[in-house]
Amino acid sequence: MGPVSVATDGRVAFGSVQVDAGDPRRAGHEVYTQIGRVRAQLNMPQLLRAWHFLPRLNAGEGDQERYRLFCSGRREAIDAGVLGDHALPAATVVGADGEQLLAQFLLCQEPLEAIENPRQISAYEYPRRYGPHPPAFARAARVRGSQLLLSGTASIVGHETRHAGDVVAQLDESLANVEALISAADGDGARSLAALLSLRVYLRHADDSDAVQRRLRDWLPDSVPRVFVRADLCREDLLIELEGTVSRA
Repeated sequence: MGPVSVATDGRVAFGSVQVDAGDPRRAGHEVYTQIGRVRAQLNMPQLLRAWHFLPRLNAGEGDQERYRLFCSGRREAIDAGVLGDHALPAATVVGADGEQLLAQFLLCQEPLEAIENPRQISAYEYPRRYGPHPPAFARAARVRGSQLLLSGTASIVGHETRHAGDVVAQLDESLANVEALISAADGDGARSLAALLSLRVYLRHADDSDAVQRRLRDWLPDSVPRVFVRADLCREDLLIELEGTVSRA
């Protein structure tokens, strides 16, 4: 088990843990086992948000793809009770360099409100074609009175990828999904993308950055900070993925 670093103010805690990523299934299980230990030690039962950076994310065929193996290890740890009976967190899984799986996480004491997207099947209910253990996360999450934390959000409608090969069309679909999440969280649909406080853009190909930045200007005010990261994504036909924070309603 790799070293764990944690900082807390007594209400929330931010932590990180690294484990060897040679066996992604084992790595996913180890990371969540460690998160479970930290939540018990700090008496912060709710995992609110998690980020995972897994080397060679798309290597391997079929159910032996490294991302699918990680999902199996994560699901097995959750089924073993490492998070208790609490709601699934918001989460992102993307590729990384190196040989270790890095997980970063937010814990809190208050119950989580998980938000699902009416345009999409919940990730944890994906059909078998995406692997033996579907991804274990909520589309977005928040605690009472807090900002909304968006999971990695891509060009998926229902459970299928849309606009393969077209990064701008995938951006548009991803932003439509972000809008749907904001509307679902509000209940009345009164707010829009202008409620975004920050946006992180993961790109499979760095050369797509200019086209994506130009298109974002059509959707978002310049006041919304945005960060671009080159990373492999959970499906090989996905070119872009978004995550971010949304202001309190």
